[in-house]
Amino acid sequence: MTVPAVRLLKMQPNDAAELLAFQLKAHKAPLFEREFRIDPVRRFRIDIFFPKERLAVEVDGGGWVQGRHSRGGGMDSDAEKSALIARLPARLLRVTPKWIKNGQAVQWILEALKS
Repeated sequence: MTVPAVRLLKMQPNDAAELLAFQLKAHKAPLFEREFRIDPVRRFRIDIFFPKERLAVEVDGGGWVQGRHSRGGGMDSDAEKSALIARLPARLLRVTPKWIKNGQAVQWILEALKS
């Protein structure tokens, strides 16, 4: 009996962030936090944050379906969030589910953690 291949066709941003967290753990990445809150007033959270390395990773989904990150209000909110991340200070790396699914995002992160 063969096991059917699993295809991740339409991942939500949170699903993609969970997959990325799994990949990072598999690659034995340094300690990171999920859903790290960056501002006491605003409810902004970083999808994945490496506190020691000061690297923030944001998963942007819905770009091809007029999702939150590709519309005016969402873009304004993302710009504000990016400004708050820069004031931490931290570096920001934005990835999409495409780059998570094909493994490129985890490679970018591991390379960024070395620098």
